[in-house]
Amino acid sequence: MERYYKLTKKDIQILSEKVGRIERYYYVKRAEDSERDLMLQLHQKEIDSIKERLAM
Repeated sequence: MERYYKLTKKDIQILSEKVGRIERYYYVKRAEDSERDLMLQLHQKEIDSIKERLAM
């Protein structure tokens, strides 16, 4: 029984590490997406400003 417990505990530890990696990946991915959205908004404002200047 003790051997089974050690294997199960090891499996849980491995699973926990994998979940941690996945959480870090999605945290970084979300930050990148947020930054990308911000950059697109800034560029869109710049494009609109250039369009207004060209329309004059």
